[in-house]
Amino acid sequence: MNLINQAGTQLELTAAEWSEMLHVAVLHGWTPQGTFTPPLDFDRPQQARWEGHYDTPTGQMVIRGDAERLALALESATAPPASFHIATSELVHETIRFLRSGPFLVTGPPPGLEAPPFDHQLLSLHNVLAEEPATVEDKVAPPAKTGAR
Repeated sequence: MNLINQAGTQLELTAAEWSEMLHVAVLHGWTPQGTFTPPLDFDRPQQARWEGHYDTPTGQMVIRGDAERLALALESATAPPASFHIATSELVHETIRFLRSGPFLVTGPPPGLEAPPFDHQLLSLHNVLAEEPATVEDKVAPPAKTGAR
């Protein structure tokens, strides 16, 4: 689960941490206003009506006022005895600071879907290709020698 604000700052949370924070915030007085619909996704059938969910990372937006009220409720929940069992105190305070920065998007792969295993390989390949070799031979390893004949 990734929360991304207008400045491009990103906060990474597990689905369980985000879900707990939303639940605890409601218990401490936050009334969710609902999120704004995510951008069109050609790979997913469109819902007839957007329900305003916070927990499914589809690119939906949380507006400034809602983010601020969520931060206030989480701050209230940090007073002893703390209401959190999954999220650490440090993460909750980091989330509060993030929420106070204004509107944000809720993004990331859908719950249960892992990033493809080849992402790191593609990143490595991209980094290699981004370097400017003097010649093609600089990037191509010579064939391995197989014993003497």
